[in-house]
Amino acid sequence: MNNDLDNLLTNLRVATLFLDHNLEIRRFTPEVTRFIRIIDQNIGRPFDHLTHDLMRIDLEQVVKQANTGHARVEREVRDRAGNTYLMRVFPYRIGHEIFSGVLLTFININASKRTQLQLRRSEESYRLAQKAAGLGAWSWDIVSAL
Repeated sequence: MNNDLDNLLTNLRVATLFLDHNLEIRRFTPEVTRFIRIIDQNIGRPFDHLTHDLMRIDLEQVVKQANTGHARVEREVRDRAGNTYLMRVFPYRIGHEIFSGVLLTFININASKRTQLQLRRSEESYRLAQKAAGLGAWSWDIVSAL
């Protein structure tokens, strides 16, 4: 079972960090080392001893909030290299309303952010072309009209 979980975590390629109820490091995936300074020897050490390259976020405060308030935290974060991640911080649930630590996941959303930027640029070009040509545009959702 442990091998199955190790393979799953490694092959999903999602940066993941497990902390116990004392906020000590339990395990992590290799992807998390891209922006958090962590090595195998850090297992069992306090989370607040680590440093990271994430910008404009007090990660320690977010982790404490999830641990004590048992509330999920989700937001976009960037690292110093310019990568954007969807960060999710969950209380580690071991039973109904029983928690023991925190789980952090970071999903790289660079491709999605590039697509959003391209779409915004395309929409702006379309809007400017319409304005310059003096044309209007509309859309009709026939399904909603029924």
